[in-house]
Amino acid sequence: MKKSTHLPVLQAVSVDKLMLHETVDERRVERLAKRLSKENHLKNPPAVAYLSHSDFLMVLDGTNRVSAFKALKIPHIVVQVISYEDPGIELDAWNHVVAGLPVEQFQGALNDLPHLHREECSINDARKALAIGDALVYIVLKDALYQRLNILHLVSSS
Repeated sequence: MKKSTHLPVLQAVSVDKLMLHETVDERRVERLAKRLSKENHLKNPPAVAYLSHSDFLMVLDGTNRVSAFKALKIPHIVVQVISYEDPGIELDAWNHVVAGLPVEQFQGALNDLPHLHREECSINDARKALAIGDALVYIVLKDALYQRLNILHLVSSS
């Protein structure tokens, strides 16, 4: 990530205005809540960004910290507000691994998702489609015999 050209913007916001997009780790939340209760301060404010045309903020980093505040019924939290217009901000992809699930079962679950179209392609084609916004994600399916790449496209419901 490039260095931001601005100092962080810290802002106190209602926890009810924060939207989470990641799964909460309840064990981490419990530990964080205990630590927050004991220490009475938050060291690393969550990073958030305003959603377009809304006063809600998406939590980019800090889902468990926000969840700990909610568990403790603390109504407000200090956050770092990120601006997508800051030239030092880059959005990037990350990887997730699904293990212990047969490839056929995983593919079946993907096929059951509405509004998605899946097609096989090369790694270069998958990366290009992702970069230009033609794909939401690419998936590497691997089994004992071979490796396949798939890209998922969002398909209009109309």
